[in-house]
Amino acid sequence: MSASLVARSLASVWHPCTQMQRAAQVPPLAITRGQGVWLFDEDGKRYFDTISSWWVNLFGHADARINAAIKDQLDTLPHVMLAGCTHAPAVELAERLSALTGGVLGHCFFASDGASAVEIALKMAFHHWRNRGLPEKREFVCLRQGYHGETLGALAVTDVQIFRDAYDPLLMRSHQVMSPDARQALRAWPCTTLAICARRGPCATSTRCC
Repeated sequence: MSASLVARSLASVWHPCTQMQRAAQVPPLAITRGQGVWLFDEDGKRYFDTISSWWVNLFGHADARINAAIKDQLDTLPHVMLAGCTHAPAVELAERLSALTGGVLGHCFFASDGASAVEIALKMAFHHWRNRGLPEKREFVCLRQGYHGETLGALAVTDVQIFRDAYDPLLMRSHQVMSPDARQALRAWPCTTLAICARRGPCATSTRCC
């Protein structure tokens, strides 16, 4: 592996989710290419990309069909803004996504990444109530231990302390509720009670027993 590339990276690149003061002890991998689920470094050693490079390569690296579609689009229209313009790929994708919901999803608002999508959703929710004459509805509920991104709005509805603690003074307050995860209920309820509840459906009372 090229020590010079790693050294240059540490000297010039601010690596996300990385404690830069300790980066020299655990240096970044110098990756040269990817194929399928594998990443390859300069020495040809391969690594199983179990996190799909932050969940964005679900179909693997260098997928031939996806690469061909990207190259074709680059030769036709690399980019045009959707404010005041439109184009066939955006319309066709929006139509296909709407069809998957049986037409319930009327319009698609496209974002560049997950955190941006959360920011947009928060703004849309507030703007909806503002247009309905209820601008005071500005509070949000999020799931405990949930992760939604690291922009300020997304962090406000994230409950992973290592990401949000340093920026907590900048964040709006949200209401946290437990995730509807039966595994968490096991700590308080016996398995037999959970099985009975699952068969009967939602409890008719506010008590914690069936």
